[in-house]
Amino acid sequence: MINFDFYETKISLNNCEFKTPLCPLVFKSVEIKILFIDKLANTFYKKRQFEILNETFDSLNSTIVLLDLEKVENIDIDSRILNPSVFRSLVCLNISGFVSSISGNAILNIPFLQILRLERIHFRSLLHKNGITWIKEINNDFNVNLSNLKNFKNETNYNLSDFDFVFQILLDNNFILSSLEMKETFPVEDFCLYRDFPFNQLIFLIEVNFNFTEIDHNNLRDFCTFLWIIQYYDVKND
Repeated sequence: MINFDFYETKISLNNCEFKTPLCPLVFKSVEIKILFIDKLANTFYKKRQFEILNETFDSLNSTIVLLDLEKVENIDIDSRILNPSVFRSLVCLNISGFVSSISGNAILNIPFLQILRLERIHFRSLLHKNGITWIKEINNDFNVNLSNLKNFKNETNYNLSDFDFVFQILLDNNFILSSLEMKETFPVEDFCLYRDFPFNQLIFLIEVNFNFTEIDHNNLRDFCTFLWIIQYYDVKND
């Protein structure tokens, strides 16, 4: 069992060699603000994988708010990492580095997960390899007409302002994105990838630190893919 002060701890697992999958009971009754793991890899020259046994425990009582995976190489984000008992309280998953695949079903099994943060420079490669099927698996019990939110509010018990069931995929950079970089992330030729994006499932794909005013409005065709993705966003410019 891991012992620490409630909600005051960031647990860092640096350069760890995980020889065997962990038993979920290692996390019994833990309360962690941030679980940090770095340098996971699945390549021909390096194998360093963090896995949890495929067992669930209703009484595990594990609380981990944020899982931060840094400098990963070619790993798969699936139930071998996202054990639903261990990460039952997970709200945010941050990943830097290259991800080979993501299981939308594994994300769906983490009931409070609302934010998946990825690096922008790797996102296009991920979608070219896997498409958006994994995104469609998230929030797949929702079917919301975003063009008529008034009816949604009247016909359900949900309050959109709470954002309790909105799932955000954040594409991160450490600097303000230029319009050129935006066209590289969402080029015109990739429009078909996003044609069936599940807006109705309250999934939002958001570029972090992008200055919308940099878009050349005289040549909007270059940004048609990006504009399609943000069609339901309320974008305000000063």
